[in-house]
Amino acid sequence: VLLAAGKFPRIAALVLAKMAAVNAWVEFRSADISTPAGRRQRRSQLLKNLGLVGAALLGAVDTAGQPGLAWRAGHLADDARRNLQSLGKGTSKTVGLTAKTVGQTAKSVSKAAAKTTAAAAGS
Repeated sequence: VLLAAGKFPRIAALVLAKMAAVNAWVEFRSADISTPAGRRQRRSQLLKNLGLVGAALLGAVDTAGQPGLAWRAGHLADDARRNLQSLGKGTSKTVGLTAKTVGQTAKSVSKAAAKTTAAAAGS
């Protein structure tokens, strides 16, 4: 009922797979094997039940088009790695530009200070 209603579909499919597996085991153990027709019936019932188990397991791993946790974790790690690499490159570039700008500003301030000192000494 939960699987049909779409509530907790993965858990519901796992429960359904477990029930189908138990049903397959019970039917296989209690089937009549005294005649060739009974053995054929036993084999066909087992294959049917194993097919149902497989279908329920596929339903359990289905993500309804949404990416799974492993995919999300992998892409999150890749994005973090790329961001750190770009941050590292950008930081060293930014530090280099900042040092250059500070150096230029210091030169211009010292020139302005020298001009102001010379003008004050001349007056």
